[in-house]
Amino acid sequence: MKFLSLLPLALLAGCSASNRYADAEKLVADTLKDPMSAQFSDLSQEGGPGHPVCGFVNSKNGYGAYVGKRAFYVLDGNPKFKDESEAIEFNATANRVCSSEFMLLLSREDLRESEEFLRRVKEQTSK
Repeated sequence: MKFLSLLPLALLAGCSASNRYADAEKLVADTLKDPMSAQFSDLSQEGGPGHPVCGFVNSKNGYGAYVGKRAFYVLDGNPKFKDESEAIEFNATANRVCSSEFMLLLSREDLRESEEFLRRVKEQTSK
């Protein structure tokens, strides 16, 4: 019986988290060239209501091509993207306000980008 009385609270908590994610997605999408193309992944929120939402978004550019995953966080209603801030500033703030799981994903994404850059440099120098 005790379990059943806690069920509505658990459902309500889940709804509020998804609402916070939806609010963050809207704020981020509104800054994109093609908001309807936004594909969000790995959303997280460390701490609950009032805390920043962190995640990745992929969307189309003006030419209709997807640009690739971009890290973001929404802090005080303002979306910040890694490619719009200096990487050091973005990472420092994200490290302070985002979950450790998000930071691990961000590190993996940075590593993937570095490996891709090195691959392109090798291709250019071998020609």
